[in-house]
Amino acid sequence: RCGTPDLAVAPPTHDISYQHRALDSGDVYFVVNHSTSALPGEFTFRACGMAEVWNPEDGTMQSTDAVPRDGTSVLSLTLPPRSGRLVVFSH
Repeated sequence: RCGTPDLAVAPPTHDISYQHRALDSGDVYFVVNHSTSALPGEFTFRACGMAEVWNPEDGTMQSTDAVPRDGTSVLSLTLPPRSGRLVVFSH
């Protein structure tokens, strides 16, 4: 995990920002799309475990299939314009 970015997005973009919190029970990422258009991509998180995507605007939670890859988890996500999602990994 040494040198592994905390979050990588493919294709690369400067329109994404995020905050990461490591908890005893897992990891929480708040990922924000600053663009005025939807942003689909492959998001690689430096976290492992069961993943859920939470919508902070309406409170919905959706389980997702995170693909483990070399100590990371890869998710295909589409972030709505000027919006964010919580990505929650449970150990």
